[in-house]
Amino acid sequence: ILKEVCMVFENDIEQQWRDKMTVIFFAEIMNRLGVVNAGKIFNNVVREVEEEKDEIIKLKMQNFISNVRKGYLKN
Repeated sequence: ILKEVCMVFENDIEQQWRDKMTVIFFAEIMNRLGVVNAGKIFNNVVREVEEEKDEIIKLKMQNFISNVRKGYLKN
């Protein structure tokens, strides 16, 4: 059982790393698009996310968008 718990923990850390890298890449791409185009993309993505029926998935996606925005605004 301990081995399975360790594997799950390692997979979770690896997924967190991938999520952070994805946020960094998306933020950099948005930064290079410029304010107007980045704003349009954020608005379109937010609109799509708001249509999600599953509240848990919707919350996770909103959190992801928020993280990308924070990364974008840093630059």
